[in-house]
Amino acid sequence: MNDQSQPNPPSRSGRGGRVRAVTALAVAVLATGLVAACSPSTPARPAAPAAPPAAKKPHQATVGQVTGENGGTWTMTTAKGETLSVTLTPATKFGTPKAPATAQSFPVGTRVRVVGKRTDTTITANRIAQAKAKNATSPPSTPPSAPPTN
Repeated sequence: MNDQSQPNPPSRSGRGGRVRAVTALAVAVLATGLVAACSPSTPARPAAPAAPPAAKKPHQATVGQVTGENGGTWTMTTAKGETLSVTLTPATKFGTPKAPATAQSFPVGTRVRVVGKRTDTTITANRIAQAKAKNATSPPSTPPSAPPTN
């Protein structure tokens, strides 16, 4: 009757319990991953489309000198020497909203700013206005006079 003479065998429930816990945890992790991967509630987002190439603005401004007028088509030459055809439409406005004008306000030789849709060498004009004067070189300033001597 000596209970201390024989050691107790290792508890199966202790080691087996740990094995079952680790197994259950592994199954839970795998199941969670599979559910998340197959879940229709989290659809994969499509890749964002690549940015389109930079396009010209639909209505850009071009400055130049009117070199010809023939009814609804004008010709202008830019500062870079490019010759453009300007198409006038019934919707073309002249001048600015604060200072409206007419087509007759811009005779050949006038420097204008044309806003409209450009295709190659043709601009369909939305608005034609007087171009701002080119930056003129200012005359050299006179040096300050010397302080008076006493």
